[in-house]
Amino acid sequence: MKTYSSRTKTTLRRKRSLIAGAVLVAVLVLSAPAIRGGTFFVLGMPLRLASGAYDMVVSSSSGFISNIALSEENRVLRHRIAVLEGDVARSAGVVQQYNDLVESLGRSTHASSTLAGTTPHVIASVLARPPRTPFDIFGIDAGRAEGVAEGDRVAYEGIVLGVVDTVDEHTAAVRLFSSPQSSMTVRIGSVDVEAVGQGGGRIRLQAPKGETIVAGDPVLLPALSLDLVGIVQFVESPENDAFQTAYFGAPVSLSEIRYVSLYRSI
Repeated sequence: MKTYSSRTKTTLRRKRSLIAGAVLVAVLVLSAPAIRGGTFFVLGMPLRLASGAYDMVVSSSSGFISNIALSEENRVLRHRIAVLEGDVARSAGVVQQYNDLVESLGRSTHASSTLAGTTPHVIASVLARPPRTPFDIFGIDAGRAEGVAEGDRVAYEGIVLGVVDTVDEHTAAVRLFSSPQSSMTVRIGSVDVEAVGQGGGRIRLQAPKGETIVAGDPVLLPALSLDLVGIVQFVESPENDAFQTAYFGAPVSLSEIRYVSLYRSI
């Protein structure tokens, strides 16, 4: 039987350790790319997540800002359309009044708006408006000291909205024609009828069914005036009633009116 001395055993153990160490080094060397890739993957994951979150926030913010810009552009365009509709309705009213005057023969054929070509004596900012004020009332920042008087007509973009109701030293209250406290005579088509405020920017009138009235028709102050006070929004015509009911109002949202022009009452 072969026997080993303690010295020989020690030498064998050293050789085995060296061989095991060499194998371990070789394994580490061969697997280094994989280890490096895995390490970078693990360490890079938070960076990739943070980058993705940043991109998501930037994308969401851009979308939000774009929506705000589109909403504001839409509001401005709607306002411009409303003003243009008022101009169209006013032109239609001019034609109607002209035809009426030609038929009457005894009147001048040069009827025109009492606002056209005239300069308002006061321009005022709107301080308060519906729904913050009751009964369709405007509060303006001009009063007695600025030359405002009760009964002054109040207009916006050539549309007569109402009249000055009460006046203080530097402020005044404007009662809109749509106020439930307001009633007036208006002309629609070829007839003069009474109109009553309903609140919320809406005014109601009743006319015989023989008079053709449709949405979009202009409503004017009577007589020779061509001052536009509103545009018909919709018409109700019950079968068993000799009258039809039309609802009209200014072709612009009251909440978007920032200033008004004041004219002396006539």
